[in-house]
Amino acid sequence: MIKVVIFDMDGLMFDTIPIWDKVMFDLLKSYGAEFTQEVKSKVYSIRQDECVKYFIEKFSIPQTPEYLMEKMGRIFKQHAKSVEAMPGLYELLDYLEEVGIKKAIATTSLRKDVTVLVSGIKDRFAEIVCGDDVLHSKPEPDSYIETMKRLGYLAEECISLEDSINGVKSGKAAGCYTIAVPNEHSKDVDFSAIADLVVKDLSEVIEVIDKKLNV
Repeated sequence: MIKVVIFDMDGLMFDTIPIWDKVMFDLLKSYGAEFTQEVKSKVYSIRQDECVKYFIEKFSIPQTPEYLMEKMGRIFKQHAKSVEAMPGLYELLDYLEEVGIKKAIATTSLRKDVTVLVSGIKDRFAEIVCGDDVLHSKPEPDSYIETMKRLGYLAEECISLEDSINGVKSGKAAGCYTIAVPNEHSKDVDFSAIADLVVKDLSEVIEVIDKKLNV
């Protein structure tokens, strides 16, 4: 029986990838560095604290990791005003509330940034686990394990929704039924070998859950 649906956030709930591109570009530009495709590929696979340490080392930035993270947060807050919800998000949230299934968020983003994005809907989620709540980021299962622990549910009672390879690996490693929801930035990725199911957007998840509830 499905008790909870656990959402990733960046790229799954909100189209934040373009926002983070702007944040990284502005941050590095302020130190005379360039946000290249090589740098982008590196930083989008690591946590924010690891990201700023990478910037400091690669570009010889004369600042502490704490200062860069704080500065990154300020820039993010400025750009986050223009972020858009991904197609089907609110439709899915409404449906889950209608059928009595809880919702949670398991994200690698830091709580200070998550708070900015979910400020208007945080009360709709039973639990929100952020990158600074766990030791290891995705693809490790820490965020899902912590979410299930806080809610008191088993993996077989949870559905994981992810938009990236690392996210799908994380959900699967935790034992969850994991659905890949590719976005514009991951649409060419082949999720079929690792995800339990691949759908085109969040609205399709409604049909999937409906079938599971009526088996």
